Amino acid sequence: MGSHVFFNGMALGETNQIMIEDGKTLVVKYLGLGDQNEDGMRSVLFELNGMRRVGCIGCPMAGRKGMRFEFARYPTYERAYIRAFDAMLAERQHRGRLDATWRIGHTGRDIMHWWMADGVLPGQMEMEEVV
Repeated sequence: MGSHVFFNGMALGETNQIMIEDGKTLVVKYLGLGDQNEDGMRSVLFELNGMRRVGCIGCPMAGRKGMRFEFARYPTYERAYIRAFDAMLAERQHRGRLDATWRIGHTGRDIMHWWMADGVLPGQMEMEEVV
């Protein structure tokens, strides 16, 4: 990837080759941005090796390291995730679905730690305990 892409992003319709390791190159074509939602977030539309894709910041498929990088680079998205998790908890509380069996956390920030796989939260079971 050229430094102009790293520092400025890709232009609409621009195609770039990104070598991820020896013998493995991704071909990425930037197609544009989706509409802005109520939290100010947009989807990124692109082609990856000729297949149309939609990217999102904070996707678990990026892995823990990738997610940390994305949220550090785009803190507004992290705050939007935490607000969404707070709203989810409020709705669960409203519906009576936030009882003693709920072990993921009690704040949006708790849920964010769970989402980021930052470790076991107090009261949360690990798979080794279940198996």
